[in-house]
Amino acid sequence: HSPVVSSPLMSSPPGRPGIWVGGPLGCVDGCLAYGALVLADTNETIEVDHCVFLRADHDDEAPFIARVAYLFETACGDMMMRGQWYFRPVETQLGTASSMDPQEIFYSRNYDDNPVGSILRRAHVTFVDDITDWTAFRKQDGNSFFFRREYDATHGTFVCIR
Repeated sequence: HSPVVSSPLMSSPPGRPGIWVGGPLGCVDGCLAYGALVLADTNETIEVDHCVFLRADHDDEAPFIARVAYLFETACGDMMMRGQWYFRPVETQLGTASSMDPQEIFYSRNYDDNPVGSILRRAHVTFVDDITDWTAFRKQDGNSFFFRREYDATHGTFVCIR
Protein backbone atom coordinates (compact mmCIF):
# COMPACT_ATOMS: atom_id res chain seq x y z
CA HIS A 1 0.00 0.00 0.00
CA SER A 2 1.28 3.49 -0.72
CA PRO A 3 1.40 6.33 1.83
CA VAL A 4 -0.85 9.36 1.58
CA VAL A 5 1.33 12.20 0.32
CA SER A 6 -0.49 15.46 -0.22
CA SER A 7 -0.16 19.20 -0.08
CA PRO A 8 -1.91 21.43 2.50
CA LEU A 9 -4.26 22.64 -0.23
CA MET A 10 -5.85 19.22 -0.68
CA SER A 11 -8.65 17.96 1.50
CA SER A 12 -8.16 14.99 3.79
CA PRO A 13 -9.50 11.64 2.57
CA PRO A 14 -12.74 10.66 4.34
CA GLY A 15 -12.13 9.11 7.73
CA ARG A 16 -8.51 10.34 7.99
CA PRO A 17 -7.58 12.91 10.65
CA GLY A 18 -5.30 14.85 8.33
CA ILE A 19 -2.95 14.80 5.39
CA TRP A 20 0.81 14.52 5.32
CA VAL A 21 2.82 17.47 4.07
CA GLY A 22 5.47 16.27 1.64
CA GLY A 23 6.76 12.77 1.17
CA PRO A 24 8.01 10.35 3.79
CA LEU A 25 11.37 11.20 5.37
CA GLY A 26 12.27 7.55 5.87
CA CYS A 27 11.16 4.25 7.29
CA VAL A 28 11.68 3.22 10.93
CA ASP A 29 10.43 -0.08 12.35
CA GLY A 30 8.10 -0.54 9.37
CA CYS A 31 6.55 2.92 9.76
CA LEU A 32 6.89 5.88 7.41
CA ALA A 33 8.15 9.04 9.16
CA TYR A 34 6.88 12.50 8.15
CA GLY A 35 7.86 16.04 9.08
CA ALA A 36 4.42 17.67 9.13
CA LEU A 37 0.70 17.20 8.62
CA VAL A 38 -2.39 19.35 8.19
CA LEU A 39 -5.24 18.54 10.58
CA ALA A 40 -8.52 17.81 8.78
CA ASP A 41 -10.71 19.49 11.43
CA THR A 42 -8.85 22.80 11.71
CA ASN A 43 -6.59 22.97 8.62
CA GLU A 44 -3.75 23.74 11.05
CA THR A 45 -0.24 22.58 10.16
CA ILE A 46 1.48 20.52 12.86
CA GLU A 47 5.21 19.88 12.56
CA VAL A 48 7.70 17.74 14.45
CA ASP A 49 8.81 19.69 17.57
CA HIS A 50 5.55 21.65 17.76
CA CYS A 51 3.67 21.36 21.03
CA VAL A 52 0.03 20.32 20.84
CA PHE A 53 -3.09 19.83 22.93
CA LEU A 54 -4.37 16.25 22.91
CA ARG A 55 -7.91 15.21 23.67
CA ALA A 56 -8.32 14.16 27.32
CA ASP A 57 -10.02 10.95 28.37
CA HIS A 58 -13.11 12.81 29.61
CA ASP A 59 -14.79 15.96 28.28
CA ASP A 60 -14.59 17.73 31.66
CA GLU A 61 -10.77 17.37 31.81
CA ALA A 62 -8.24 19.84 30.44
CA PRO A 63 -6.49 18.64 27.28
CA PHE A 64 -3.10 16.97 27.63
CA ILE A 65 -0.01 18.82 26.37
CA ALA A 66 2.82 17.15 24.46
CA ARG A 67 5.71 17.95 22.13
CA VAL A 68 5.49 16.13 18.80
CA ALA A 69 8.66 14.02 18.71
CA TYR A 70 7.72 11.99 15.59
CA LEU A 71 4.92 11.84 13.05
CA PHE A 72 4.46 8.50 11.36
CA GLU A 73 2.14 6.20 9.47
CA THR A 74 1.92 2.55 10.47
CA ALA A 75 1.97 -0.32 7.99
CA CYS A 76 -1.82 -0.48 8.48
CA GLY A 77 -2.18 3.17 7.39
CA ASP A 78 -2.83 4.65 10.86
CA MET A 79 -1.62 8.25 11.25
CA MET A 80 0.25 8.49 14.56
CA MET A 81 2.39 10.83 16.62
CA ARG A 82 4.92 10.10 19.35
CA GLY A 83 4.42 12.73 22.04
CA GLN A 84 6.74 13.84 24.80
CA TRP A 85 4.49 14.75 27.71
CA TYR A 86 4.28 17.92 29.71
CA PHE A 87 2.39 17.65 32.99
CA ARG A 88 0.02 20.18 34.53
CA PRO A 89 0.40 20.54 38.32
CA VAL A 90 -2.90 18.67 38.87
CA GLU A 91 -1.42 15.67 36.99
CA THR A 92 1.54 15.44 39.37
CA GLN A 93 2.09 14.70 43.06
CA LEU A 94 1.07 18.31 43.70
CA GLY A 95 -2.53 17.47 42.76
CA THR A 96 -5.38 19.93 43.03
CA ALA A 97 -3.96 21.60 46.15
CA SER A 98 -1.36 23.38 44.03
CA SER A 99 -1.46 27.17 43.97
CA MET A 100 1.08 27.39 41.15
CA ASP A 101 0.90 29.73 38.19
CA PRO A 102 -1.84 28.38 35.85
CA GLN A 103 0.53 28.73 32.89
CA GLU A 104 3.28 26.63 34.47
CA ILE A 105 3.64 23.03 33.36
CA PHE A 106 6.39 20.45 33.85
CA TYR A 107 8.74 18.97 31.26
CA SER A 108 9.06 15.19 31.31
CA ARG A 109 10.95 12.40 29.59
CA ASN A 110 7.76 10.37 29.15
CA TYR A 111 6.79 9.45 25.59
CA ASP A 112 3.74 7.68 24.17
CA ASP A 113 2.31 7.02 20.73
CA ASN A 114 -1.10 8.53 20.05
CA PRO A 115 -3.40 8.71 17.04
CA VAL A 116 -3.10 11.96 15.09
CA GLY A 117 -6.87 12.25 15.52
CA SER A 118 -6.34 13.00 19.23
CA ILE A 119 -4.57 16.30 18.39
CA LEU A 120 -6.87 19.26 19.02
CA ARG A 121 -4.61 22.20 18.10
CA ARG A 122 -1.19 23.73 18.67
CA ALA A 123 0.00 24.75 22.10
CA HIS A 124 2.88 27.12 22.78
CA VAL A 125 5.40 25.99 25.41
CA THR A 126 8.44 28.06 26.33
CA PHE A 127 11.32 27.49 28.73
CA VAL A 128 11.05 30.16 31.44
CA ASP A 129 14.46 31.71 30.67
CA ASP A 130 13.40 32.32 27.06
CA ILE A 131 10.51 34.61 28.02
CA THR A 132 11.67 38.20 27.60
CA ASP A 133 8.35 40.02 27.94
CA TRP A 134 6.20 38.58 30.73
CA THR A 135 3.43 41.13 30.17
CA ALA A 136 3.01 40.03 26.55
CA PHE A 137 3.30 36.37 27.55
CA ARG A 138 0.50 36.76 30.13
CA LYS A 139 -1.80 38.37 27.55
CA GLN A 140 -1.64 35.41 25.18
CA ASP A 141 -4.71 33.39 24.26
CA GLY A 142 -4.65 30.59 26.85
CA ASN A 143 -2.62 28.33 24.57
CA SER A 144 0.74 29.38 26.07
CA PHE A 145 2.63 27.74 28.90
CA PHE A 146 6.10 27.83 30.42
CA PHE A 147 8.25 25.29 32.22
CA ARG A 148 11.28 25.50 34.51
CA ARG A 149 11.25 22.07 36.11
CA GLU A 150 11.24 18.47 35.02
CA TYR A 151 8.78 16.02 36.55
CA ASP A 152 9.75 12.37 36.99
CA ALA A 153 6.37 10.62 37.01
CA THR A 154 7.87 7.29 38.10
CA HIS A 155 9.32 8.72 41.30
CA GLY A 156 7.03 11.76 41.74
CA THR A 157 10.01 14.14 41.92
CA PHE A 158 10.83 17.54 40.43
CA VAL A 159 14.20 18.82 39.20
CA CYS A 160 15.01 22.41 38.23
CA ILE A 161 16.20 22.78 34.64
CA ARG A 162 19.17 25.07 34.22
